[in-house]
Amino acid sequence: MGKERRPVGWAIGGLLLMAGLVVHAVAGGGYGLIVIGLVVIASALLERRYRQRPDAELAESDRWDPTGERFIDSETGIAMQVWVDPLTGERRYLPVADRPLPNRG
Repeated sequence: MGKERRPVGWAIGGLLLMAGLVVHAVAGGGYGLIVIGLVVIASALLERRYRQRPDAELAESDRWDPTGERFIDSETGIAMQVWVDPLTGERRYLPVADRPLPNRG
């Protein structure tokens, strides 16, 4: 959920929470809506902590290391380089900044 979508998450979560409270006041139930509303609100609040950084920041970050692996993306024809986060093992594929690799066809 991006920064521009965060208010939408708050609004949807708030509506679900309010609907759950109304259902609870009228019929004595509504716990499911209350819980779902709270989960949506919490995810909108916590999302920025876990969001991915823009690709340009990944190459400059100390957290990401280049693996030395390079390849040509078969869909775009762009030379790509593999970066890895040594803490999690997560891999990212970013365009090569310097020059494209020769097509090995």
